[in-house]
Amino acid sequence: TKVTQQLMLEKSIISSFPDILIKLSNDLNVIDTNDHFNSLFPHQKFTQKADFLAIFEYQDDILHLCSYTLNSKQRITRRMNLISAEQQVLPCEVTLVLLDDVNYKNNGFLCIIRDLSEILQTSAQLEFAHQMIHDVIEAMPVRIYWKDSQHQYLGCNDSYLSDIGLTSEQLLLYKTVSYTHLTLPTTPYV
Repeated sequence: TKVTQQLMLEKSIISSFPDILIKLSNDLNVIDTNDHFNSLFPHQKFTQKADFLAIFEYQDDILHLCSYTLNSKQRITRRMNLISAEQQVLPCEVTLVLLDDVNYKNNGFLCIIRDLSEILQTSAQLEFAHQMIHDVIEAMPVRIYWKDSQHQYLGCNDSYLSDIGLTSEQLLLYKTVSYTHLTLPTTPYV
């Protein structure tokens, strides 16, 4: 009964985990997968080593990761691409962990796969927004700078840099010196 309860608890944890989890034997046969994995690969049965390797864009990468984990006895994480059931390439972070039995002998691997698609998409959107704001600030026909609450410069546009006689924003960042004493030329607006 105690063993059954332990197995049920393990299955419950594996099923509810937000990342993809794949429990593997020493020879990389698939022992168990969680619900997140099953939603990416519906109606497919994964049991063999070839099934496991086939979900990765570059099978040599995952084989190398398994070998390194086994030899080093350390948990290791690498970026890899997963190929979904719809043949969609998903950027992922793959972590391999050695599993030990009660005698502390290697009893397989736990493969943890975190889908990075949403994170990378959000990062790209933020980078686009940052670049757009930068371009708008640079295009403004006025001198612009911004500071933090301790009055340290956090940035400025090229017009401001030119007027204070500096060639790089890096020379200004985190400085508290005030350039308000300068007589700035007035630019007529058209």
